[in-house]
This record gives sequence, C-alpha cells and structure tokens, in this order.
Amino acid sequence: MYKAAADSTCQHCKVLVPDDRASELLNLHHEDGDPSNNHHYNLRVLCLICHAAEPYHGQVGRTKSAQANMRELESLRKEQGIF
Repeated sequence: MYKAAADSTCQHCKVLVPDDRASELLNLHHEDGDPSNNHHYNLRVLCLICHAAEPYHGQVGRTKSAQANMRELESLRKEQGIF
C-alpha cells in the first residue's frame, strides 16, 4: 500500500523503480526505529540503498539477493541521473 502510494519511488533519493520490482527494491522504513509504530507519519518508502544507509540498518544489504538488488538499483539510479 505505501509503496504504491509513493508511486514506486524512493522517498529519499527519488529513484523510480518498475512496479513489478517494487517489492524487491523498496522497503518500508520506520523513522523512529520501532517496527510496531505504523503511523503514517513514522513510515517512509526507501530503496534498499537508502534503507541500508540509515543508522543501525547495515544488515539490510548483507544477503546475496539484496546485493544483487542494490546493483540493479545502482543501474536504475545511473539511468535516471541520480548519484
């Protein structure tokens, strides 16, 4: 729901991902770090790269599949002129 509301776009770096890849390339981030606080003001849609850069979120990009998805995001960012 939030990913669709964000138009499949990272709310930090503004990379636009294909709708069919949003579930793999975008994450829902809790601003206050409390995963039980699902108030709209506490939620942001972030690409894996931006999410992994958040404090205490380094584990986001550790799996091989996440690393492959991050490489895909890097390509999308380059295509869209986002650095």
